[in-house]
Amino acid sequence: LFKKGSFKGDRNGCIVCCGTVTQCTIDECEFIENKFNVGSAAVLITTPTCIQMIIKGTASKRTTISGLGTKNPIKGNFIKTVSSKISISYTDFIDSTFSGLGNAVKIDDQQASEISLIWCNFTKLGTNSGGQLSSCIHSMLSSENGFLFNAEYCIFSDCRYSGLSQVSGNAITIQSQSSDRSAVRQVKFSECIITNNRGNGYCGAVLIDSLTKCTINFIGSFFNENNGTEVNDIWIRSTNSLSELNISNFNTSFSDCLQPHIVTINDQLESTYNLNHFPGVIFVSNKIIIETRDGSRDKPNQRILDSFPKLDYQTKPIQMPRTIYVIEEIWDEYLYGVSFTNPLVIKSGLADDSNGIKRKVTWITTSSSNVIIYYNKGDLTLENIQFNFTNVSNSFRPFHEHIWIVTSGSNNSSFTAISCIFNGLGIYGQIFHYLIGAYNLKFMVVKDFWKLVEIKSIQGLETQMRRSSGDINGAIITLTLDSITPSTVQYVIMIVDYGFFVIQQSNKEQLTLSNIEFIGAGTVKQEGLALLSIEYSSFKLSNNMSTILSFVQAIRGQLEINSCSFGTSLETQLGSPAIQTSSQCTNIKFTQAIFYNLHSIITNGEQKASGAVIEMGEKTEVEFTDCTFIHCIDSSSDIQHSTGAVCIILKSSDSLIHQLSDEQTIQSTISFNQCQFTGCIGGSSGAIQSISNQSLLNLRLNIIIDKCSFNNCGNNYSIVGACWFNGESVNNNYGEASITNNQFRNCIGIKAGGILFGENMQPINARNNTFSNISIELTKCLVTIDIFFSSKEFLDQAGGIVQVAQGYKYEQNQQQNTIGEIKIKGFSSNFAPYLDCVSRNEEEQCGQIPCGGELNLKPEQCEYIEDEDNDQECKQKCVPSLNTPISECGCLPENDPRIACKQVCIPTKDSLINELCPCFLIGDPREACKTISIPTEDTPVTVDNPCLAHNDPREACKTISVPTEDTPVTVDNPCLAYNDPREACKTISIPTPDTPVTVDNPCLAHNDPREACKTISIPTEDTPVTVDNPCLAYNDPRDVCQKACIPLADTPINVCGCLEINDPRSQCQKSCVPKANTPINECCCFDIDDPRDECKGKTQSGLDDEKQQDQSEIDNPKQQQEEAKKEGLSSGFIALIVIS
Repeated sequence: LFKKGSFKGDRNGCIVCCGTVTQCTIDECEFIENKFNVGSAAVLITTPTCIQMIIKGTASKRTTISGLGTKNPIKGNFIKTVSSKISISYTDFIDSTFSGLGNAVKIDDQQASEISLIWCNFTKLGTNSGGQLSSCIHSMLSSENGFLFNAEYCIFSDCRYSGLSQVSGNAITIQSQSSDRSAVRQVKFSECIITNNRGNGYCGAVLIDSLTKCTINFIGSFFNENNGTEVNDIWIRSTNSLSELNISNFNTSFSDCLQPHIVTINDQLESTYNLNHFPGVIFVSNKIIIETRDGSRDKPNQRILDSFPKLDYQTKPIQMPRTIYVIEEIWDEYLYGVSFTNPLVIKSGLADDSNGIKRKVTWITTSSSNVIIYYNKGDLTLENIQFNFTNVSNSFRPFHEHIWIVTSGSNNSSFTAISCIFNGLGIYGQIFHYLIGAYNLKFMVVKDFWKLVEIKSIQGLETQMRRSSGDINGAIITLTLDSITPSTVQYVIMIVDYGFFVIQQSNKEQLTLSNIEFIGAGTVKQEGLALLSIEYSSFKLSNNMSTILSFVQAIRGQLEINSCSFGTSLETQLGSPAIQTSSQCTNIKFTQAIFYNLHSIITNGEQKASGAVIEMGEKTEVEFTDCTFIHCIDSSSDIQHSTGAVCIILKSSDSLIHQLSDEQTIQSTISFNQCQFTGCIGGSSGAIQSISNQSLLNLRLNIIIDKCSFNNCGNNYSIVGACWFNGESVNNNYGEASITNNQFRNCIGIKAGGILFGENMQPINARNNTFSNISIELTKCLVTIDIFFSSKEFLDQAGGIVQVAQGYKYEQNQQQNTIGEIKIKGFSSNFAPYLDCVSRNEEEQCGQIPCGGELNLKPEQCEYIEDEDNDQECKQKCVPSLNTPISECGCLPENDPRIACKQVCIPTKDSLINELCPCFLIGDPREACKTISIPTEDTPVTVDNPCLAHNDPREACKTISVPTEDTPVTVDNPCLAYNDPREACKTISIPTPDTPVTVDNPCLAHNDPREACKTISIPTEDTPVTVDNPCLAYNDPRDVCQKACIPLADTPINVCGCLEINDPRSQCQKSCVPKANTPINECCCFDIDDPRDECKGKTQSGLDDEKQQDQSEIDNPKQQQEEAKKEGLSSGFIALIVIS
């Protein structure tokens, strides 16, 4: 006896009864996700001594046996038996494909046998091209000993036989050999529903091949939409006479299949029979017929509105859903203000397409109506129908909704949509309530009083719902605040360009989203207090799309995510976390969720993570169980708040916290159990980070991580590789962290590779963790500290490092001679070798614990031994904050939070040194920059210590100004090499390797790419002017190379003598314009162009004397400059510093 069990068959089956077993009973069990090899089964009876096999359930708890859908064929069977008494009741055989000798039920019985099937359901079973047996039942019975085969209230639907063996029925085959012996042989089907079974078999549904007389009856059963090669419903070969087997054996049954329905063969005599139309089914079509319409397939009605009141709800089979079949590709009708006294199904009656999939009817209305269907009472099911809006004379029809249901408080109404598509054309204006809205419709609302709400389909034939970005506040489905009914959406494809997939607002009843494929930049939003459950679903973006929205956002209430995937094998670009929850949420559970290839760059929000950002409030409890995070990478610029996989934030509600006394505390718990983190990278932490920065002490965070694995998390720019738990304020206890029984492999970070217990978080437990860095290449400056404790005080409060880190182990790489590291802030000791030794050996064998391991020991009580690694580059490795000067910490290649680093270059080894990319004090990889010292105020300015381009503390270097447009070009303010705003300096070009060296394009002082300029030296005052050392275009310190000055209005004449023309200074301007009769005593003679005769006769010697006097005035300032240069730095040298 097996009762209420759950089995998952893997190749060799589940239950085998053999040997001396006499009875096998399966009661209310489930067999799911089965994979069976040839000869194996969920239940296998191999011995005739097991006389009785019973498989049963109840109406409320049925036994279920299923496979892995259409894409994973099963070579074995669900049931394979040789028992003589077989009883199967209240059992579902569903969703499987078989190959070879596989099928649902195989019976091979050579004894006198009794087979009973009651209230069984065989649905969506099929065989592939290699199949040899009927998909549902294939039985070989003994004519010699007799048999009774009885099926009552069973359903055989949507089953396919694709094999090549013609001696089979698509759904059921019953065979027996010939015998002259007298025995009871009987086959009976009572009130069974056998529909939509198709394939290569002789018949669409039931084949009976009895080579001996056999009593056959079909009582009150219904056949529809079956299709076979010879006949569509039943094919019988027997030795019965015509009086023993004729239409009377079937006349209480019905068929609406295409004719012929039944073929019987006796010897060479073949008979054909057709059954009556079933009054519980009506066909509708707009085709024209002459005969009276009776609702049959051949004589269909014209309107649904006239048809459903005529449906017969009394004729057997009673359990057959009363159905209206639409057999037109496009159906134009609307139903307004109707009520359904009895449950009604409206579905497509079209044939399958070339892939064997039912074709959908397109339902529209061209009438002036608000809706296509509006009903206020009843249970309605729609199947395989596509609803479209249509444009009639530039007016959309219907005006508002596809479907609108309005019910009162006393009604128990329900709606089900199976394999349907709801399309729209973009309807705007005054729109009210939507039950189903998609593709640019605003709402799909379920509200008022409902017995049941289901929107579902079957696997492979999913209902589709679409909406575009026409209204960013719209959603495909909204469960409103006043919804009081549990609602389920199942096997649906939701496609959203931007906005919301689903909004759950109800405070009373849960919404379940099951087997949904969410496609696009949309969000499932939880706003209500009731549970939102998402299971067996996937979230992914459309091709070449990114999103700034979270896939799931929970504002408050409860959220459960089970067996869902986020992302694909391709990189998914996110602008928000995949999951984001608020501190007002209560219970949040993630089970077997997969986060895959999520890459985020987040600009909004304080905390960032590509997987999940979880806010913890005073009532929040969060569980991650058996979840997987693979290549979750956050590349946000704010590296202090950037996590790869999961970021946890402690937030309190001031209204509640202020009601508590100082002694009262509330603890919120988040746990990770058996989770995997692989290749996760973030600026602050690769896998998990907790942030606790509340100023109040009443709310505490409890973090539990158990039996998890962290592989290859973090990189050279992550602060912590795997886990960082931190509180940012001083002297606050933010709670406890327990990290136990975990594996850390090849995790790296700037401060720690494995775990960093930050300030104000108590490391309550870090036991039995194993660390391995064997596969990490020995990279310069690599940090792989396994555990780092920031607070010795909190560590001692938890029992000390020996107690907290008990069971610590590291795997040593003998070739690289690496060892683990455990550090305490303020102590230089490495506690890893001691703790690893204690974990593997007796404590006595491990010597004395390093200094700092004892309780209550202060850092000053232990000698601090400096790290032996004297590499200057490693010691200078920095972690910049928003306010860290670039001169102290050069721009990082990734995730630098400073605005300036988004503009300043990030140098490589080959980057040129210039104004746009000067040398950085720390981390600059260029060889020329590594020789530059870090000057203090007292460092002299020399060739080895020139002035820095930025932030040089020396007074001598602060005199170099930053020129504006009006700054004069002087010795102290020479032209800059780049970006000088002054007009006089803009003539300096930026040469390429091909630019010729000319007056307009002279050689630059530094980094000129032209070969001719690379040989030019940097001259001093004493350098002679030669071919190899020509005058520089600007700022040459040699006297012979200095050009005439360019005076401004306030330039002294002794610094720059008067120009002959265009001198801006007043004392240099001529005060008169002489005429021929102007006296010389009023206006002195001009050197040229003076019109007066007496001035034209002026001797040349006088002009020479005047020029000599002017020259002496010019030479005097030069002597003063020579003396000034001896007092300080040369102007040329200063100019070169500015250019560098």
